[in-house]
Amino acid sequence: AIRFLLSFLLRRVPMFRSLRLLPLRGMKKGVSRAEKAKKKGDPAAGAAKFQELKESVLSAKARVSTGPTPEEKEARVQLSKEYSRLKQAQHRYHMLQLMNIAAARDEALAELARLDPHLHAEALKVDESLFPLRPHLPTDTPPKDSYTSKVTTSLG
Repeated sequence: AIRFLLSFLLRRVPMFRSLRLLPLRGMKKGVSRAEKAKKKGDPAAGAAKFQELKESVLSAKARVSTGPTPEEKEARVQLSKEYSRLKQAQHRYHMLQLMNIAAARDEALAELARLDPHLHAEALKVDESLFPLRPHLPTDTPPKDSYTSKVTTSLG
């Protein structure tokens, strides 16, 4: 491969044409198949080496687990439960707000229908300039310890 590359460079690349420093005829060609087979050695010897390596690895010290301790696991579980309770309370609070808004809207529409049917029909038309809406999706991650929520709930 090297010989081919050198001969290519010397013949094709103008910068190297004038150099002709390395004689190509004296270079040794690649390793023959017989020499490669000699280097590979006996397949049984390779299997024996593999078995020795396997035994040495198995006899070495077992790795020490660096995972969380049982106390840390329990603390994580408690923190997760507390966070879940907080998010559930926030959800209930938001749903209550939405229900109150929907009830007030329905009450106002009923009163508008009683006062002026034409305005009631206009109020029911959809205003498409408001779209796309950006709803609050459950993509929040658990906050850091120093995080303080901007949402206050009546539940605590």
